[in-house]
Amino acid sequence: TQSTESSGINAEYGGELRRERGETIPVNQDSLYKEIERKEKIFKPLKVSKSLQKDLPFKTKPKVENKRKKQLYVTKRAVMSEPGERRLTSLMQQLLTAQKESDAKKLQKKVKLPVLKFYKV
Repeated sequence: TQSTESSGINAEYGGELRRERGETIPVNQDSLYKEIERKEKIFKPLKVSKSLQKDLPFKTKPKVENKRKKQLYVTKRAVMSEPGERRLTSLMQQLLTAQKESDAKKLQKKVKLPVLKFYKV
């Protein structure tokens, strides 16, 4: 009890005093959050030995394409579709989505599975 009396501020009474005086709670500068700056890691490309590649199935073998000196015609040119063509493409997409949903409903009735939706909500 002597240590609290000698400091002059009781633990409960300290908050009331600060409120009356309009003071804020004292903040320790060491306790404040500081942004951590980290360098981005750069990984070397994965190298798989030829003997191991030979045993892998084709699906998992690393595919290496040589860089082209000349760009392909398709990558150089942007394909601009006309307004009618755009409407036709969007209509076809809508029809295909409706067809997929109806097929899923038929399958669900047949097999009693939950309904699958093929579009993002």
